[in-house]
Amino acid sequence: MAQQAPFVCSGIGEPDIAVMQALAGFEPPLHPALLADMLFLANLFAEVSDSQQVRLRLEAVSDDSCALFHADAVRLRLLCTYCGDGTEWLARAGGAAEARRLRDGDALPDRASIQHLPIGAAAILCGEAGMPDHGCIHQSPPMPRDATGRALHPRLLLCIDPAEED
Repeated sequence: MAQQAPFVCSGIGEPDIAVMQALAGFEPPLHPALLADMLFLANLFAEVSDSQQVRLRLEAVSDDSCALFHADAVRLRLLCTYCGDGTEWLARAGGAAEARRLRDGDALPDRASIQHLPIGAAAILCGEAGMPDHGCIHQSPPMPRDATGRALHPRLLLCIDPAEED
């Protein structure tokens, strides 16, 4: 499925509706285990975030989107990588301001301090709207490429936010 990158499917509404909306017309049909996991995570996120509705995005990524450290401008965000390298994050305080310092080269983290979410692991990250200056600093992992520049291992990423934050 990730090999069909790039693509984005999205939905908004109550968790089950958001998942089905995102996958409407998706060809080929999703594997039942993937569908079940997406439904489980959407409902779990709605409960944890105390949200009646969620905004869900299933995305096959073949570029270096979100390749710089940042903190999201949402209250909470669930990320789960089903295929490819998982999201990288730092156990570091400072939120968006610290992420900007990292991007500007003022405080580059050493590679050993970068944590990696395993494939299939779901993480609910605090964003800047939830706790200003304390959002989780994270980035997409570097995309491995062949000699022609084509992505070797596209990522299949599920992203869920509270819909009330539109």
